[in-house]
Parts: sequence; structure tokens; C-alpha cells
Amino acid sequence: MCAQNRECFFGAIHHNKRVLNDAGEMLYKIWNDIPNTYPEIVIDEFIVMPNHVHGIICIVGAPLVGDLSVEDRAGTRPAPTTLGNVVGIFKSISTHQYAINVNTNKWTPFPGKLWQRMF
Repeated sequence: MCAQNRECFFGAIHHNKRVLNDAGEMLYKIWNDIPNTYPEIVIDEFIVMPNHVHGIICIVGAPLVGDLSVEDRAGTRPAPTTLGNVVGIFKSISTHQYAINVNTNKWTPFPGKLWQRMF
């Protein structure tokens, strides 16, 4: 996932080393909290770069698309988790937390959106 306009909101590279700022550290906390929101998600490797992140998400125990019986479609169970749901919640929470810190801790403001579309 890339920051909007590939801005370096999450840190910098100094002497060929990645140096995260508080925003970059915040992303790790949000990432590690994903399984609390989505119990069927197992998170794996994750790395924050100054202007983007890489992560591996495993969806376990959720039914395959099209694997719902007629009874299941009656609204008695929530829709299965998708990669898009998980990425969406990560982007939403991180944008909200970042915006709070723009106001309270003088983090660099972002131009309308923190993240680029898609992933």
C-alpha cells in the first residue's frame, strides 16, 4: 500500500537505512491489532517503508466465494472477510489515527488522503 503521491509520511532513509518516525511505528501497532477485529485473519510479515508498506495477510476459516448455502444467504451470518475488507480497515484506522496526530503532535499534513487507491 502506497502513501498518497508516494509522500514519505512514515519515515526516511538516512545513510541507506530506514528510519521510521512515530507515524511509521503507529502502523505496526495497527497492523498487529488486525486479528482483534478479524479473528479469521492471521498476519504475517509486515514492513513499513517511508512511503509505503508491505504485508502478508492469511485468511483462514472463511468460506470460499460461492461456497455459501441457501441458509447462509438469509442474513444469519456476516459476509466473509475479504482482503479488501482488511486493507480497508487498516487504511481507515491508520488515516484516522494519523489525522489526530497531525492536529495534536504536528505530524506532516496529508493532501486529502493518506493512502493511494487500491493495494
